[in-house]
Amino acid sequence: MNKEQHYVVWIANLIICGVIGYYAIDHHKELLLLVPVILFSGLLFFSLMTESVKTIAKQAILHFFIVAAIGTSIATGIKWYKEKKRKQRTAYYNELCNVLSNELSEKKIQEESNVTETWKYLELGMTENEVISVLGEPESTSNSELIGATWYYSGARSISFNTKGKVRSWHGF
Repeated sequence: MNKEQHYVVWIANLIICGVIGYYAIDHHKELLLLVPVILFSGLLFFSLMTESVKTIAKQAILHFFIVAAIGTSIATGIKWYKEKKRKQRTAYYNELCNVLSNELSEKKIQEESNVTETWKYLELGMTENEVISVLGEPESTSNSELIGATWYYSGARSISFNTKGKVRSWHGF
């Protein structure tokens, strides 16, 4: 094997060990237990080898340890980076939720304040147009020919009109 081929094999081993190390750390830590088994079986065969094969085996074992250490380092670095990014996303999400929650709370307080102020202007006998000018459009309505219309606003508030379209009662204001 020439020098260039040796480097290609070494880089391929590095990539393979990195992928295996990453997978083992994230999913199946028991795969890491295979390393001593592989080394032990290699040592058994080592005693049966000729001197030239032993020299190559020694280089391969050293090579394996170097590649495994680098691969594990790469896998650990990738895992650390992913965890860091996950924490950043979680912090951003929590901050966004807090901001939105605060804005919604402030908006609800403002709406409550507006409703508290505007209900004072309701009077029995007001027309539907007068109610709209005071409270705005309702969220929903129901209509009955026998008793009149009911308009529903946020916060379980409602205004009932008689069959002539005049306010007869309100609730929740």
